[in-house]
Amino acid sequence: MDIKKVLQDEISRLARKEFKTLIASYEEKLKAQNKKIDELKKQLADLDRKKTDKPDPYKVPSEKELNAKAQEATIKPEQLKRLRQKFKLTQVQAAHLLDVSGQAYYSWEAGKSAPRFNSKVQILKLLEINKRTFKKLYQAKLDELDAK
Repeated sequence: MDIKKVLQDEISRLARKEFKTLIASYEEKLKAQNKKIDELKKQLADLDRKKTDKPDPYKVPSEKELNAKAQEATIKPEQLKRLRQKFKLTQVQAAHLLDVSGQAYYSWEAGKSAPRFNSKVQILKLLEINKRTFKKLYQAKLDELDAK
């Protein structure tokens, strides 16, 4: 028997054994990481489901939805005032935005009269949107008025 050959075989055997133990620990870590990835994927799927359940804050409701709401809606003077203040408008600017006279808007906000159906639809649309969407809508309205 050659001592060189015996030593090479023994070194190879020990190296394989050590390599197997290292690989085994890495395989365990890999399994743990894969479990964590699966858990995170489930959490992400749950969040996606929850996200789709909530209405989009930037989405303007459809005309059909607004018409249905307007049929039964009563617009209170306080709502009009809060809406106008939210968007930092004067009564005249709010009136122009709703395509009514300043006097008509004043009488709505004072509680002397109530808006008609078409105006209710526009008011409900404004109640549903946020400031960013409002700015775009208002700018489009100003551009439309400038074009006339």
